[in-house]
Formats: sequence, structure tokens, C-alpha cells
Amino acid sequence: MGGLWAVPGYNCALCSHYYAIGCREVQSDAVVAVATCWYAQNLAGLAAAFPLPRGRGDWHHDGVDYLLAQVNIGRMREPLDSPLLAEFVAALDPVNAAADTAPGFVWRLQTEDGNATAVHAFEWDRAGSAGVLVNMSVWASVEALAAYVYSDTHRRVLRRRRQWFERMAEAHAALWWIPRGHVPTTDEAEERMIHLREFGPTSYAFTLKEHFPPPDAAGSGPIRSPDEWTCPV
Repeated sequence: MGGLWAVPGYNCALCSHYYAIGCREVQSDAVVAVATCWYAQNLAGLAAAFPLPRGRGDWHHDGVDYLLAQVNIGRMREPLDSPLLAEFVAALDPVNAAADTAPGFVWRLQTEDGNATAVHAFEWDRAGSAGVLVNMSVWASVEALAAYVYSDTHRRVLRRRRQWFERMAEAHAALWWIPRGHVPTTDEAEERMIHLREFGPTSYAFTLKEHFPPPDAAGSGPIRSPDEWTCPV
């Protein structure tokens, strides 16, 4: 959904899942504070619910394991409360539910009342559009994120992305590894996106199409996605 459209040289398919609706504006640091509190309170349960397997995707070193952070953005053609985006807004709840219950889903950035569309970040990147929607979440693995991205529920909304969001020539999705327990911030996400745009996929910021293993995993070079991980529409 919003923001991860086909971009030559970058991941064409990692698409956002925006959660909840509403336009109450809040500062991003307040959003992160709420998210941090929730993450800290639920960290033990998350670790038990999503143990990281040893084998491919084994990212344990020095007693630390890693999770996958992702951010993606979309430039809206019209404001979120406009008639043009009405069907997109109506699709948020089912897509939200599918993501929240997807295997390997760990955390997402949102306000206390579950509104991710009110997050203020990447405002410097609106480029004359009606505004930027930001989605940031954490997953147990690259495979878990890909399984959601290529799910039928997500694809159905993705097929209509051009109706609601502008085509972006730049990278609009970035992935990176974080130690379990770290809460990614919007400033961090902006930094990773800028790095990806400037240098392409690296271990610091990468895509689903070309990703990298976690720190100190066996091997350190880029990993090309399986053939079935292709642009879904």
C-alpha cells in the first residue's frame, strides 16, 4: 500500500500497511514515546512469541539477536480525508488486522489510539504532493515481512496504489537490522532512507529485492530475493 511502488533498482514490492484512520496531529516524539513504553512492557512476550531460529537467518552474536525494521513512505495525490482516498482509508482496518496477526509481526509505529497516519516525518520529502504517509514496523525476519507483503490481502490493495499515491523515482522503502528491544525512531528511518537513496542497498540500509544478513551472521554479502519475490502487480 502507500509508498512502496515499483522503483528501478530498488525493491518494487515492499508496500506499506497503514493502521487506523483519523487526522489528529501529534508530534512524532510523542508517538515514539508511546511506542517505546508499549514495546518495553511487552518485550518479554515478544521474545517468547517470536524466537529467532538458528540456521538461515540466524542472527545471534554476543548474546544479542536481531529483528528487522522497515520504513516506507507514500506521497498522497490528495489529502487523506479527500474523496479520492476514501476507499484507501476504508481498506485500512482489514489490512491492519492482517498485518497485526501475521506470523513474525512484532511492532509498528502508531499513536496511543492506534493512528499511524498522524505521524509527522519525512515532511521534507513531500515534493509538492498532498503530504507524506509514513509506515514503520518491526518483523522477526526478512521472510516474515515478505510473506505479509506478498499475501493476497495486501496485494488486493496494492493493485490500486497509483489511484491514491504518486509514483516516486526515489527509493521509498528501507530495511535495516536492529537489536531486539531497540525501538526505531522516525529520525533513524529518515537517515536509513537517505543512505539507501545515495548508496543503494548496503548492510546499513537495504530492500527486499536485495537484502543483507544480520550483523555477524555467516556471510556478509548481499542476498538476492527468491524468484517468487517479484513485484506482485
